[in-house]
Amino acid sequence: MATLFTIPHFDGYPAVLAVVDAIDEQLLREVLTDAWVLRVPTTIGRAWLAEHGLSE
Repeated sequence: MATLFTIPHFDGYPAVLAVVDAIDEQLLREVLTDAWVLRVPTTIGRAWLAEHGLSE
């Protein structure tokens, strides 16, 4: 089974399911950060990424 996946029930809905007991902590952090950056205003996302030494 994949760590990150979707099911037909969520087709068309911006959601990804995760097997929490199996997901690598770094991967979870990256997925959550990417999702958050996509949803916040651009200036906030860019500022946060710059503060943490991350690129867009």
